[in-house]
Order: sequence, then structure tokens, then C-alpha cells
Amino acid sequence: MAEQFLLEVAGAPVGSLRSFRGLDVEAEIATRDLGPRSTPKKHVAAVRWTPAVATFGGGMGEGMQGWIAEALDRGAATRGGSVAVAGPGGAPAFSVGFSGARLAAVSFPALDAAAKEPAEMSVEFVARQVEWDQGGAAAAGPGAGAGAAWQRSSFRVEIGDLPCQRVIAVDGFTWTCAADGAITVPDVRLVVSRADLAPWEEAARRWFIDRDYRDRHEMNGTISLLAADGKSELARIELGHVGLKRFSHDEVGENGFAVVLYVERLGFKVA
Repeated sequence: MAEQFLLEVAGAPVGSLRSFRGLDVEAEIATRDLGPRSTPKKHVAAVRWTPAVATFGGGMGEGMQGWIAEALDRGAATRGGSVAVAGPGGAPAFSVGFSGARLAAVSFPALDAAAKEPAEMSVEFVARQVEWDQGGAAAAGPGAGAGAAWQRSSFRVEIGDLPCQRVIAVDGFTWTCAADGAITVPDVRLVVSRADLAPWEEAARRWFIDRDYRDRHEMNGTISLLAADGKSELARIELGHVGLKRFSHDEVGENGFAVVLYVERLGFKVA
């Protein structure tokens, strides 16, 4: 699509929109074999709308916030909305309305204490119905309507009583929901400062060797995106029923080691 656009979900604009693509129409083509000397006959077997992918930062708007939160909580969560696309000079060109859209994937940002880039999320959704229209609201440029900016370098991790004060990076991870409603909750990989190797070794020993890994030993936690002051919380990713999946002594970079956690449930809130 064009570089200028405005995405709305449930009537609320999605602020800090970085990019948008999808909701194109395409046909599934079937062929009928007419024999070895004949050209196969092609025909349209079905028409579908391609999945949409939107990328955004802070200030995503209440519509998108609520959609993500409900999907993570219930799996099946549908919304309607629209995308307005601008032509030269920002003049309205056309708009696309969609309904019955379900979230198929929610991708959370990779965080790194040494990073300089802003943190961004993305979602993929599949619409049941799409309608084209001429004109519509004037589209805004990418990033319009942004709230407090998220930074990849400003975050806090808390997982039960594990020593997380010196987590230096969190890999990006993606929650998915298939068409049949099957949900995949991803693992979360942390890179921790080697200054905390000893307490993590002890935690890993209790979990893996002493077999403190039953349901009652699972933990809850959060990954918080923080303001520039390193204290004020802008958004929170909630992790439910967390346990250790892998502990590695291997060095990551110059000063870190890796830990992989399994997670049963995710939640999301924006301050």
C-alpha cells in the first residue's frame, strides 16, 4: 500500500503506525487436466483477502489495545475497522473497510539494554469480509498520533523470585492463533549478565536437578516497557505459569548467558 495511511480498529485510530500491508484480493486457481496434449484449463476456485500486517509503537489506541488483550485472554477475538490510503500530497485516495477480522499473530519487540532503536510491536489479522470505497478520511503519515515512545533499551523483567535485575536482553517472541482456534504461546529467551550466574545456577539446580518443576513451582512474571526515566511503566507484558525450559552456561556476547522460559499464558496492558 501507499506510504501514507490511517488504520482504525473498532473506531479508534492506531497511533504510531509504522507500516501496513495486506488486505489485497487474490484468487485460488484450480486446474483441470484435459490430457497430455491439451493445455490444462484454469478457473477460479475461491477468492480470499490476504492477511494484513500492521507495525506500531506506543500510542496504538484503545481499539488495538483491547483487541490484543482480548485475543491473548480468549483466543478468538474479532474486530472491524478500516484503512484509509492517501495519494500525492496526503489527499484521500481510497479506503478499505474490514469486518470479522481475527488476530492470527501478535509479535512483541526484542529488547536490548544496548539498543538505540525504538521498540515496535506487530500484529497479523485475517478479515472475513473486506469492502473497497473511494475517498474516505485523510490518511496520516507513519507515526502519526504516537503516544509515549517505547525504547528497546528501557525495560524491566520480573519472574517470580528469579534474579532478573540484570537481564540485558529479551528476544522478540510471537503468539499465534490458528484458524481452528489453536493457540501457540511462545517461549521467552533472556540474556542475563554473568554477574548473576551463581544465583541462576542455583535456581536451575533446584528446578532441573531437585525437580522443583511441578505446577506449584511455576511462576508468574512481567516484562515492562519503561519511559526514558527507567521507572515509569508504559506497557506491560504479563507472563503466566512460567518455568525454566533451558539453562545454558554458553557465553552470549561478552558478558551474558542464556535462559529459556516456557510460558502458558500471555497478557498485555498499556499504561
